[in-house]
Amino acid sequence: MKKFTQSIRFRIVTACVVFALIVSMFFGFILKKSIQINTDEQFNWHTQKEISYFLEQYKEDDNTKFEIARGQIIIASEKDAIKYLKNMIDINSRTFTEQILEDIPSKRFHKETDKGYTFYYYDFKETVVYLLKAQLQNDLNMYYFVDITGFDRTDNMGANIALNAFFILLILILILAFIFGFYIAKKVLVPLTNLTSNVDRIDIGKYKSNVPDYYNDEIGFLAKKIDSFIKRTAEFVEREKSFTRDASHELRTPIASSQAALDVAYELSEGQNPKMHKILNRIQRANKNMTHLIESFLILGRETKKHKDKLSFNLKELVDNSINKNSYLLNSTQIKYENRINEKLIFTLHEEYLSIVIDNLIRNAFIHMQEGKLIIDTKENSFLVYDSGEWFDENKELGIGLNIVKRICKEENWNLTISTTKGKGTKIEIKL
Repeated sequence: MKKFTQSIRFRIVTACVVFALIVSMFFGFILKKSIQINTDEQFNWHTQKEISYFLEQYKEDDNTKFEIARGQIIIASEKDAIKYLKNMIDINSRTFTEQILEDIPSKRFHKETDKGYTFYYYDFKETVVYLLKAQLQNDLNMYYFVDITGFDRTDNMGANIALNAFFILLILILILAFIFGFYIAKKVLVPLTNLTSNVDRIDIGKYKSNVPDYYNDEIGFLAKKIDSFIKRTAEFVEREKSFTRDASHELRTPIASSQAALDVAYELSEGQNPKMHKILNRIQRANKNMTHLIESFLILGRETKKHKDKLSFNLKELVDNSINKNSYLLNSTQIKYENRINEKLIFTLHEEYLSIVIDNLIRNAFIHMQEGKLIIDTKENSFLVYDSGEWFDENKELGIGLNIVKRICKEENWNLTISTTKGKGTKIEIKL
């Protein structure tokens, strides 16, 4: 049985889950960036509001004292602002000597706002500083310094709520993707499953097109191709059946005629002549061999053989009949045979096919053995044939008889084992 992980259903479900995961992660990335940008913009907006307020205070009273909860505001020149910046950062990071804020190398960015303010973002080794600059007059400026070291790692309740909600939503999305994946796979595969069932029920010669049962899509296209293939196959099978019927008649007729002529020849005085009698026996033997092969091939060629019912029969009688039928093939009087099958043993199988197997095994033994003993027996559900000779060579190609045996065993799911042991003989076992 095919593993679930190799099925189309699994691929569809996996594709739905992976797609949902990719889209969700992309959405999560966009959400995270949006939260970061929104936080930065809110911070910029608030500091600009504050510095605008402080500017109004300063314009009203240039001696005003600025009281703020965070950061520091100074009124100074740019050089004094740089000195103040150096005092804010760690002593190990005071490596810059620039006299202009824009030239300080640790600056990540600076930006001019719509109100004419300039803000800078400095990232030193141990300190991160946000600086907002508002121009006054006489080379003086208002500088708003804010130490934002660790600000990006500070808990943000809104961001945390959003991220927690996102992870919960991600789990729900994956569960829904898994459920909908199964649902979609079931709906998508229904036509394919129906087509598989229809193909499995096909009976050549009695098949009716099922193309109207499908939409005009890929499955419908496949159904059309299957119909076309079945039509060609049915035509081919019909030609083969016609050929088999004709061949059966044409082959059996001359054989029957030659057998009738042989029967007459045996009765004539000339047929009693030892030399002529020997020639007639050889013809008789060839006739029987040809009859056996024709019957075997015709039975194997029947399309309906798989639908035949299994019958109960006496196995010992079947073997006895085969021995008697093929005894003319014995090459030597030194060959002995013994049927050890229990007289009451009844098997329920396709008798016709087991008969062909037994015939071919006994025929091969009688033809190839020079001396020894042939024994036919059973063991549990196995049919055994073994002899004391070595007529079978595993290194050589199987003859036509054993090829027929091998083919029938494969079609009937019988396990065929052939082994030859030097000095002991050949053993053939068929597990029925």
